[in-house]
Amino acid sequence: MTDRLQIRAGGAGSGRAYEVAVASRDKDVDPVGACVGMKGMRVQSIIRELRARRSTFIPYNEETVAFAQKA
Repeated sequence: MTDRLQIRAGGAGSGRAYEVAVASRDKDVDPVGACVGMKGMRVQSIIRELRARRSTFIPYNEETVAFAQKA
């Protein structure tokens, strides 16, 4: 499963919340679903690692306007 999932951008929002843009090189892999995991198990470990209150995952888009609309 090497290189299938990429974190393309990220940043801190208000408080201690993070926005993370993710992409997949494999068309069969949902990048947001892969980060969140079943019942949110993966996202909980990411939140702990970032020491954040919450994190929002959005699909990355090369087109700036489309990407900004999802954020």
